[in-house]
Order: sequence, then structure tokens, then C-alpha cells
Amino acid sequence: MTASIPTKYRLRVKQRLAVVTFAAEYGVKPTSRHFGLNRDTVRQWRERWLRGGVEGLVPRYPPRRRRRKLDERTIALIKQARTEGMSRRLLKLSGGSVDGAYYATFSSAMTSPS
Repeated sequence: MTASIPTKYRLRVKQRLAVVTFAAEYGVKPTSRHFGLNRDTVRQWRERWLRGGVEGLVPRYPPRRRRRKLDERTIALIKQARTEGMSRRLLKLSGGSVDGAYYATFSSAMTSPS
């Protein structure tokens, strides 16, 4: 193998090369059965190998998406909404007054100093 293949992909390229050489000798269908791969995958790897050689077998993964970042205030609001929603459901299941309990906790939270 050549030095242009990234280290993290060398094992995959080696495995794919074994699949492609097996396919060259026995054909696509027996290769797909032997290695447990889809025939289209074997064909795709073979075509990439014929066009680009060993370097053509390097995996091509789509770029990863970055996670969205929320500010601390938004996270705190989400947590508060989740806990208040849960306590309202529990109070409702126990037979208590949902509206009175919710507004009492809401108004006490608004008046208490933070």
C-alpha cells in the first residue's frame, strides 16, 4: 500500500482490496455471498479500484454536522419547562388541582428574589 492512505483507513482499504481481488477471480455474486456484502457495494468498490487503484478504495464519508449550541439561559428555560410539566402531570394524576398549583408555584417563583 502507498503512504498516501491515511492511517485510520488502512485496515478498511486492505479489507476492500481483498474483496476486490476475490471479485476479480470469482465474480461479483460469489464475492458478495462470501463476504456478506451487497452486490452493489462490491461493484462500486471494483469500479473505484479500476479507476483509482488502491487510493480509490479509501472510504468517502460525508462531512459531519456540528451540534447546535444553546446558550445557558435557553437550557435553563427548557429544564424549568420540563420539571414544571412533570409536576403538573403528577399533580393531575393524584387528583389535585392542576391550574391552582401551577399558578401558585409560578407566582411564588416570580416574587421570590433570585
